[in-house]
Amino acid sequence: MKKTAPMPSAPSSVSFPARRFRSLGLLALFGMVMVVAPLRIAWASDLEASAPARTQLLAFEGRWQKIQDPKDDEARLSAIDRSLRSLSWIVRKMASGVLSRTTVPDPELEFVWDGERLNQIMKGKAQPTVRPIEFDGDFLERLDDRGVPFFSAWVWTGDGLRVVWKQNQAHGSNLYRVDPRTGTLVVEHTIEVTAISNIDPIVYVSRFHRAMSSALSAASRGSDDAAVTDLR
Repeated sequence: MKKTAPMPSAPSSVSFPARRFRSLGLLALFGMVMVVAPLRIAWASDLEASAPARTQLLAFEGRWQKIQDPKDDEARLSAIDRSLRSLSWIVRKMASGVLSRTTVPDPELEFVWDGERLNQIMKGKAQPTVRPIEFDGDFLERLDDRGVPFFSAWVWTGDGLRVVWKQNQAHGSNLYRVDPRTGTLVVEHTIEVTAISNIDPIVYVSRFHRAMSSALSAASRGSDDAAVTDLR
C-alpha cells in the first residue's frame, strides 16, 4: 500500500469515525444542496507528536465490547440533530436518517501488540486485517469494507491515541483513551461532513469494556501464521 506525503497544516477545525461513513451516498441524496469547499484536516500539527511509551500502548491491547447504554445512543442522535439544525426541514430529515444509520459505533474493537508495535484488528469479509499504528506523520491510503479509498494517520496526543481520517465526502477522527479509574475504553468520535454545506461537526462518545486479552496477539508473537494481513 503506497504512502502519501504528510498533510500540510490547516486551519484548526473539528472534524468521523474510522469505521467510515460508507460514503453516505450524500452527493446523490442531497444533490440539491451546494457541495462545500475541499477537505480540511484538523490536528495536522499533532502528526509531529512523539511516539508514546510501550507501556502506554499496551493499555489498549485486547478485545473490547461496546457498552450498551441507551444514554450513549441518545447522545449520539442528539449530536446529529444539533449538527443539522441550520438545514431546511426536508434536507434535515433525510440527512438525519442517513447519519443515524451510518454513525453507529462498531460493537467490538480489538488491538494487538505484536512485540514491536500496536495494531488495530479490522474485520474483513474473508478474514481480519491488521491496521498498523505508526506515528510517522504519513497518511496511508486504504480501502474500507466497500472498497472505497480513505486516508488515515495515527497520532499520539496527551489525551490518548487518535486516528485522523478523510474520505471524499467527510473527514474526522477517533480519539481512544482508557479511563484509569474504570478501565473503560472511551472513544470520542468527531465527524465533519463535507458532502453538503451548513452542517456543524458531529461529536459523540462510545464506551467499551475489556472482554479479554487478545488471543490473536499471543499467536502473532510466536508464529508467522497468524490469520491477519498487514495492509502496508
